[in-house]
Amino acid sequence: MLLDGFWIIFSALATKIVLSLYLARSAPLDTRHLAVALVMAFMTIIIFRARRLYELDEIMEPTGRIRQVLQGFITAVTLTLALGFLLKVSDNFSRIWFITWTASCGLGLLFLHSLAAGALNRIDSSGMLSRQIVIYGGGTRTGELLKRLSLAPSKYTVLGVFDDLPPEDIPCALAGGAEDLIDLCQSQPVDEIILSLSNVEEERVSGLLERFGALPVAVRFCPPFSYLAQHAKGFVKHQGITLIEVFDPPLRAWDLIIKRTEDVIVGSLALILFSVPMAIAAIAIKLDSKGPVFFRQERFGYNGQRIHIWKLRTMNVVETGESIVPARRRDPRVTRVGKFLRMTSLDEVPQLLNVLRGEMSLVGPRPHAIAHDEDYKTRLPAFVGRYKVKPGMTGWAQINGSRGEISSEQDLRMRLEYDLFYLEHWSIWFDVKILSLTPLYGLIGRNAY
Repeated sequence: MLLDGFWIIFSALATKIVLSLYLARSAPLDTRHLAVALVMAFMTIIIFRARRLYELDEIMEPTGRIRQVLQGFITAVTLTLALGFLLKVSDNFSRIWFITWTASCGLGLLFLHSLAAGALNRIDSSGMLSRQIVIYGGGTRTGELLKRLSLAPSKYTVLGVFDDLPPEDIPCALAGGAEDLIDLCQSQPVDEIILSLSNVEEERVSGLLERFGALPVAVRFCPPFSYLAQHAKGFVKHQGITLIEVFDPPLRAWDLIIKRTEDVIVGSLALILFSVPMAIAAIAIKLDSKGPVFFRQERFGYNGQRIHIWKLRTMNVVETGESIVPARRRDPRVTRVGKFLRMTSLDEVPQLLNVLRGEMSLVGPRPHAIAHDEDYKTRLPAFVGRYKVKPGMTGWAQINGSRGEISSEQDLRMRLEYDLFYLEHWSIWFDVKILSLTPLYGLIGRNAY
């Protein structure tokens, strides 16, 4: 997208400069040409995205590539012309410039996409883009599945076969059980878990899906019944083997890049904006009570990994162990300055450092103390589903008033519902909405103490 946008804008300005040098009657370059180029770039990228021309599989597929790129670009040119006609500005531009620009621009886009296809296919043939897969179950189809996946070693890498029951006749040794599989997914990148079971017992499958569904990994089911595979509503195919889609990570590919870009840009600006208030708060903390200004507490982060988050001290004690008593209304441990900091959530500002380090995100499920999380997971097993994304400084639950002390099972369920809703409906605009509402609803609230 960046290359396409850059080329469209660059070719527009370069064409105008060249024509101005060689054609005395050609008007000089001005900001109007840049505006038209920006409109064309925006429309082209939107159309290309709608046609899935930025999807990895589509970029690597040479068949129909030229036709798709040309059709998309011609559509963008037509829309730009129509917009210029409706705004009555088309007469302000040289037709020679526009025709020369669009011709060179179209050829350049074809070259860029062909270059990208060739480069990515060379990378793919080296195995760098292979899908990291683990298989659970020594079912009758596991052997066939392994055989099919081995036909495309550059596309698929099988990290191991796992099962808790005695294996059937499969051409490899088991790498462990379900717990070993989960440990593997939490210790190294895994793209997909495939369930390949001979005896599909509802209780066993439900238990496995509940455990594997908490991981930020795609989960597929390889059914033993061909009829089920042929009539599944949502399914994917790997080398001719039909797999039923069960779970997908909330954020994938471009989503991860967009969200990380959001965190770095907005997080850096926020850190600059809050640097003075944070310095004032630090002085107030030192004058108000004895103890450090900052302290770190351990939390569960992405994929259940442990991280240490930064906070401004708001209590007379610094609790960082396995047993932490949550703050309650009129808690005597909270200092005078700490009461204000907690009420306005300014004590959380140092977590911007965690965001820039990549351990947290600006928006996501709020992290709890390790001891509290262990308790919540016991009371509500689905709670671990929050680990599919990075914890956030603010979230949909906080915007809706679900913050502060969790005093009942209903409070816990409500907070989890809001967090899971965010995971299922994530978009950059949803993040913008939450960040915009945070100063109104997320910072000051009656549950903040």
